[in-house]
Amino acid sequence: MYNKFIIITPFFNVENWIRNCTLSVARQDYKNYEHYMIDDLSTDNSCEAFESTKSELSISENIKLIKNVDKKYALKNIFDTLENIQPADEDIIVILDGDDWLAGTDVLKKINQIYND
Repeated sequence: MYNKFIIITPFFNVENWIRNCTLSVARQDYKNYEHYMIDDLSTDNSCEAFESTKSELSISENIKLIKNVDKKYALKNIFDTLENIQPADEDIIVILDGDDWLAGTDVLKKINQIYND
């Protein structure tokens, strides 16, 4: 089964790490995912670094940026994103912090295999 992943990345001031985070998802061998990057009112250039990475490398359209107008913190960002997108019951939710990244290009494929087993 080819499960769908919903990856949610709440972030605040991760300018130095957001490129690695974004690329680690975009370079996955497994492509059945949506990635939501949620900026929680960063005061650095996190959003610009994300946009630059996305346009420079023509990264997949299934990676979206959401910019908050009010401070929400991580948990509220995750909750609101799930409320807004209404994932299917069988979708797999992955939380990936903005200063973290997936360690290899086959992470989602491995998680999918685990779910299927």
